[in-house]
Amino acid sequence: MRLMCEAKLRLANAPYAIEHAIKDLTIHCRSISQNNGQYELDFEAATAAIRAHEEGLLIRVEAEETVISHGTKMLIASQISSYAINMPMNILWVDASEEPFATILAPEKLETRENKQANSTKRYRC
Repeated sequence: MRLMCEAKLRLANAPYAIEHAIKDLTIHCRSISQNNGQYELDFEAATAAIRAHEEGLLIRVEAEETVISHGTKMLIASQISSYAINMPMNILWVDASEEPFATILAPEKLETRENKQANSTKRYRC
């Protein structure tokens, strides 16, 4: 089973933060490519896509194993936080659909998940 998770970060300096974080992530990736403003990162056991969007970043991580997925998300978030202004302390990762960023860009789904997280101790798989 492939785990697909997405997050949306609101950052004041998203383009700057991602540009510098990508340089730092180079040593951890087999390859990094850029297409139409979206970075595609190929780690050995996971893949990620990062795209600047309005006032922030969209991030998508795919992996076969939960530990690899969580490690990849933590690595990416820590590299971005080194350069980000107003980086949130906690990032809400949501289970994603096959279509990249479709889940995280659906406002009603994100609001519902954020409300559930605030009102519950239930943890999501992502």
